[in-house]
Order: sequence, then structure tokens, then C-alpha cells
Amino acid sequence: MRILKLVLVSLLLVSNIIASSLEYVTKAQALEKLGRYEEALKVYDMIINKDPTYAPVYYYKGSTLWRLQRYKESIDNLDLATELYLGRHNLDSKAHCFSLKASNYNLLGNKDKALENLNLAIKNDPKNDHYYRKKAYFFDGLKEYQKAIDTYDDAIRAMPNVIWFYENKGVVLEKLHKYEEALASYNQGLKKDPENRFFYSRIGKVLRDHLGRKKEAEEALAKAAALQAKDKYYKK
Repeated sequence: MRILKLVLVSLLLVSNIIASSLEYVTKAQALEKLGRYEEALKVYDMIINKDPTYAPVYYYKGSTLWRLQRYKESIDNLDLATELYLGRHNLDSKAHCFSLKASNYNLLGNKDKALENLNLAIKNDPKNDHYYRKKAYFFDGLKEYQKAIDTYDDAIRAMPNVIWFYENKGVVLEKLHKYEEALASYNQGLKKDPENRFFYSRIGKVLRDHLGRKKEAEEALAKAAALQAKDKYYKK
């Protein structure tokens, strides 16, 4: 009975510490919204001093340091966060850390480490489209277009209903002058979303500007214009 009471007291103390930490995190994030990053860092350090095993605070601190362009310090904090995030229920949180580490390494010019961390982000959260997009943009920025296309293919296999994968893949294929393949990608997207004006617009431009298929181009561009006119969110 005495052991049970001790366990309950310990759990209560841990619960109170977490609640208190969350309170301070909210305060730090409010400071960040005001652009008071150095003050936010002091609050995060206060949380760490109180509870050095609270994983989220290292991620938040790493994010703030990234905003301040203190990339190496950011990486150090993100490393601590990934070490402390334990269990399968924390894989998405670890993925956030790896993704932000990739941004840090990319800005430091370490492309190999950036790619390594992008792959770790995807491995830990393979159903998050943001990480595939980030990896594809990474290759696009290096003008490694085939690797960007391969990334979109991986993304489509993992999440075939994410529409923008097909559009972005088509755009990269155009950069390689693979216009028929670009059309195939846009048409795949249309099968998923038949009322998507962006696909019709891209198809029309490829047919008109690169393949000389004027009549088909006019039909596709007319369809894009009609859908745009129906779009209540579109403003001229």
C-alpha cells in the first residue's frame, strides 16, 4: 500500500511538472509571436533547468535558434529532442526534429547531412506529404531533377491521393523537356481531381508551347478558364 502511494505521488509530481512546462512553453511562444526571441529562449532554458527530460522544449528552442540563424545551436537542441522522444507514439515528433535539422544543415551548406535528415523525417513519418515535398524541393534546388521526380514517385506510392504531387512532378518533367511524361502526370492528377483547373492550365500550355497541338491546347485552356470562372475563391 505504501509503495502504491509513493507511485501515485510520483505520478502526480510528474504530471504537475509537465503541466507547468506546457504553461511556460505557451508563454515562450507568445513572446516569439511578438518577435522577442531572446526572451523566449530564456523561458525555454528555465523549463530545461526545471525538467531536463521534457523533450518538446528542445524542439521549440531549436526552432527559435533556427529563426535566429544560430544553426549549430539549433541542431544541438534538436539532437537532444530526438534522443528524448521515446516510443512509437513519438515518431511524428522525431520527424519534425529531423526535418528542422535538415533545414539547418542545408543552410550551413552540408547537403549530405541535410538529405540524411530528410530521409529520417520520411522514415519516421512516411505519411506526411510535407517531408516528401521538402526532399523534392531540395533536389530541385540542386538541379537534380531526376532525383526530384523519383521523390515524387515515392510520394505517390505512399500517398496516391495527394493531388499536388502530380502537378509538381509534371513541372519538373517539363524542366527536363519530357513533355509527354509531364502530360501523363497531369492527366493522372485529373483522374484524382477532374475539376482541377491547374492541371488543365498546365496541359494546355505544354500542348501549345512545346508539342504544337494547338486545338487540344485551346480546349484544355478553355476548360481551365471555365473552372476558374466558377471558382468563388478566385479574385481577378
